Amino acid sequence: MFTASSLEFLSFDRVAPQYDASRHIPETIMRNAAHLIIQTANLNAHTPMVDAGTGTGRFAVPLVKFGIPVLGIDISHSMLLQAKLKVNPLKYDRSLFTQSDLRRLPIQSQSCHAALLVHVLHLIVDWKAVLLEIKRILRPGAVLIIATESGKRFPTREIYFELARERNMLRHHIGLTDLNEAIPFLKSLEAEITELDNRNMEWTAESSIKDTLQMLGSRLFSQTWAIPENVHQEMMMLTSEWAANRYGSFDIIEKMPAQIMMWCAKFPD
Repeated sequence: MFTASSLEFLSFDRVAPQYDASRHIPETIMRNAAHLIIQTANLNAHTPMVDAGTGTGRFAVPLVKFGIPVLGIDISHSMLLQAKLKVNPLKYDRSLFTQSDLRRLPIQSQSCHAALLVHVLHLIVDWKAVLLEIKRILRPGAVLIIATESGKRFPTREIYFELARERNMLRHHIGLTDLNEAIPFLKSLEAEITELDNRNMEWTAESSIKDTLQMLGSRLFSQTWAIPENVHQEMMMLTSEWAANRYGSFDIIEKMPAQIMMWCAKFPD
């Protein structure tokens, strides 16, 4: 169960080694995403980017492969360890990963060329404080790129989530519920908002029934963490029965359209 203090934000320490399994994105799509970020933020080998809420470095690593210096920041020590394991073998690694609260970044004001926020604002109650901190550290005229992704809602996963909703057991996001909520706030900070072209960041996500059930059983999704174990086991049994009746085999692959979506917030010069 969550403590009062942990409700200020969520840390993924408990699932760090398995986290990427629930957020797989093909390498070609990640290269395309990194290229778009570099192009939009006008990055090069001398313009480091801050990846705020870097997690396991899913977006930081492709940038590092392009020679971009990245400062990855996250509240989770275990997630940062996973990121470091990915970048350590890279020949041109100029990354740095550090543990910090995104609401209080250990960075000088107006010192950064660009910042990145991916799939993180919904995990922090005071998400506006994060955006204010990002604005503080960015140089005049710098950009913040906000990204999110779709493609996780496989039918088997959704059966479990629906059972949890029926029992009022599914935790709602503690922070931002929709990225569209952030746009008016960013505009109030005088940011110019542009939705980026994501035609090269679309793919078909795939997962076997077996893998989806394993992810659900391991509680890789943070919305399930507060569900009592006996209720969790009951819903796992019902979800497995549903999948067996529908597919006949847990080796069947479910497919979903998936995409990365990005917005650029450019602050005044």
